[in-house]
Amino acid sequence: MANLTNSTGRAIFKYSFVRPMCGLAVFLAGIILVGIGGSFSSYSPGVVFLALLSVVFLGGILRLYIIPVHRAEFFDNHFEISGRMPSKHATYSEILHVTKSTRFRPLDPFTQVSIRLSTEEAPVVIPGDPYSNKLKVDLYSWLIRKTVTQRDSLAN
Repeated sequence: MANLTNSTGRAIFKYSFVRPMCGLAVFLAGIILVGIGGSFSSYSPGVVFLALLSVVFLGGILRLYIIPVHRAEFFDNHFEISGRMPSKHATYSEILHVTKSTRFRPLDPFTQVSIRLSTEEAPVVIPGDPYSNKLKVDLYSWLIRKTVTQRDSLAN
């Protein structure tokens, strides 16, 4: 992969697992506070429901932590990905294929963008599909256009 350690300019797209993790943690804390503050003296169906709901939110937090990509930034001429694997710095010409999957699996993000690189065996999966309000486009659509543009410029 290209060794691009200096990021030029601001990132066009950013993904960080901190925001969804904080949202899940707030919901989890709220459920716990409602369960404790509700002054349920016995194991009523409400307490059991809140306990099960808190387990689901805790599972969501753990799932976000286990996903290999914790941070991804996409710049004009390269992108940087880091997390539970070694950091990757690559140019868009190294992208072989981009796919977007929309599925419902428990504790997984609903939409994921997979990036297959020429230098990696397994695809890099970005949880979610970040949207740029400035460009009015999502990451998947932007990457498709970017990789087609890169291939066209290399072919000429």
